[in-house]
Amino acid sequence: MSRSPSLPSQLPILPLYEQAVLFPGLLLRLRITGQTSSALLSHILRSDQATLLNLVLGCVPIRPGSALAGLTGDGGKERPALPAPESIPSTGKELEPKPPVPETEYGCSARIKSLSRIDRSYGVSGYVLVVEGIGFFREGPNLTVGISRFRIDRISQRYPYVEASVTHFPDETLPMAATPLLTQLKNTATDLIKQLGPVAATVQRTSPIMRLEGYVSRADRGDAGQLADLCVIAFEARWEEKLAILALTDVRLRVEKVLEILTRQLGILQVSKKVNQNINNKLTKQQREYVPCPMACVNRRFYLRQQLNAIKEELGAKDGDGGGEEDDVAELQKRIENAKPPPDIMNIAKRELQRLRRVPQASAEHNVIRTYIEVLADIPWSRSTTDDLDIGRARKQFDSDHYGLEPVKKRLLEYLAILKLKRSLTEKRMLAASTEQPLTNALEKADKKSETEAPTDSPSKPSEEVMLEERRRDRAPILLLVGPPGTGKTSLAKSVATALGRKFHRISLGGVRDEAEIRGHRRTYVASLPGLIVQGLRKVGVNNPVFLLDEIDKIGMNNYHGDPAAAMLEVLDPEQNHTFNDHYVGSPVDLSKILFIATANSQYTIHEALLDRMEVIELPGYTFDEKLHIAREHLIPKQLDTNALEADQIQMDDKTILKIITGYTREAGVRGLERWLGAVCRSKAVQYAEKKEQNKTSEYDPRVTTEDLETILGVSTSLDSS
Repeated sequence: MSRSPSLPSQLPILPLYEQAVLFPGLLLRLRITGQTSSALLSHILRSDQATLLNLVLGCVPIRPGSALAGLTGDGGKERPALPAPESIPSTGKELEPKPPVPETEYGCSARIKSLSRIDRSYGVSGYVLVVEGIGFFREGPNLTVGISRFRIDRISQRYPYVEASVTHFPDETLPMAATPLLTQLKNTATDLIKQLGPVAATVQRTSPIMRLEGYVSRADRGDAGQLADLCVIAFEARWEEKLAILALTDVRLRVEKVLEILTRQLGILQVSKKVNQNINNKLTKQQREYVPCPMACVNRRFYLRQQLNAIKEELGAKDGDGGGEEDDVAELQKRIENAKPPPDIMNIAKRELQRLRRVPQASAEHNVIRTYIEVLADIPWSRSTTDDLDIGRARKQFDSDHYGLEPVKKRLLEYLAILKLKRSLTEKRMLAASTEQPLTNALEKADKKSETEAPTDSPSKPSEEVMLEERRRDRAPILLLVGPPGTGKTSLAKSVATALGRKFHRISLGGVRDEAEIRGHRRTYVASLPGLIVQGLRKVGVNNPVFLLDEIDKIGMNNYHGDPAAAMLEVLDPEQNHTFNDHYVGSPVDLSKILFIATANSQYTIHEALLDRMEVIELPGYTFDEKLHIAREHLIPKQLDTNALEADQIQMDDKTILKIITGYTREAGVRGLERWLGAVCRSKAVQYAEKKEQNKTSEYDPRVTTEDLETILGVSTSLDSS
């Protein structure tokens, strides 16, 4: 059997769209409609039977942007343009980089097997052309093998149809040294046939896999190239890989490339089989009976989740490497450990984590357990900020933020000074407890009896217990700032937080009518959440912030939702709040490190027992001199910035400001004064804007006199208008 191409060097080009590739010895069915290759189709139709049987076509896959894309009839506009492989953005999920598409055009010689017209009753006109890649053909009495790959050298004809000068590449026999490659290719193809053969037989008995089964066993070195081509078609390689195989004229390189593709696909099948086996092993008997077809039932999400976990387990993924359920549980466990809760809370969290692993993710109970664990992890059990106990700096902070209010600032400075002394004493006691020996402790009891606060018969305590005892002694007072609106109660609390270097959180109690808003909802209720206190701790992220309980005098009293004022008793009791019980958390939460500052307009509407737990500090109304100073130092600069004015664009003397204070405001605070000053600034802003539009800014008068106030603010409400 001789090997001679005996194929013409000039071939009419038949374009292949939609990622179609023709290989030698295989059939390809093409639908030809519209004007694409209409001239070539007319040439085929005019040929007689003998010419038609001997006509050789060049089937070339058309790549977007190639030279042939604009030459084949209408430039390939009949089919949708395919994106170039290099223009497709990478998703980072490919198992391997895509093979490069060859720049030179390669194709396969083909003969026409059949040509038929499409029935017009289907609403589509055109022809169906079946071509066969030339692999075996007779030339005279002898059988000549001509594997019909070719390369386009140049375009010899552009009209009426494209013809090209080509170079044919007949397959050579695989070298003897490469026989192990052929053996390995046959073994890999046999393994794939065993994996996919039963599936292919049930789907389509004429599948290329079924045709390949008998050819693999009898293929020799002379058939190595044909075997590689059949394997590429049978096992559905990617389009880029098919083009790369079509362009490989060297049989050895082609076998190596196809062997690489088949090895990859065999590995994927083996992993998929192992994953499915692991999933079946994890499914219970009831689930196997209930899920005969996992992908077509209501439990599809559960099955896919199990499949994802099995794949991650096969890939050796560690906790936190993905987004699976096990990773979420491991992340929650890590968050709980980092929070360092008390031992009883840690035991509860571990028990809930075990329940979370057993409960299916689609269950409503799963979300309830998960939310509870997240709350436990977010509570700052051991995280705290370091206090900056500098009395001099705190005094400057209070004086710069507030004018007057000397009794209030004096009491706050006393609290900071005592807190600093307590911290110093605690450090000394801890140092003594850490260096004290049990034997010497008994000898020093009598000498230190009058100095120590601990009982004389108590043994030596570790430093952690001493620290816990000292912290219980170091209870912050509950301050209640009572005063009219606008006297600076809220800003005083912020100044305390700034002076201490602590985080600040405001809780508005006005209108709270439900006890559960303070103590939290029990977890048996739907959409239950912790109370305002625990939620505030989660927000600030530390266990020693400054909490402002605003408008505590307007909290609701006893009703059918409970008594919110009574729920605040435990929160604001320095003897009890280190074991505050939130109904949602279900375990004690230490609130003793929080500095609570409450505000109220009147102390007479506060629950008596609640008022007894707080230290009342009254804020009297500001005097005229204090209001004048506050207006000069704080309110006027604030209003200038709000109304986009410069400091030299408005001028008010003390007489004018006092006129606003005495004639237009009758309040203890300064909120009304700030509003009237804002009205004056807005009026001057309008005057300045008008002068600026007229380019007469030099005529603008920034002064505000007492006579101007009646024009700007209206008639004074003061009885004494002088």
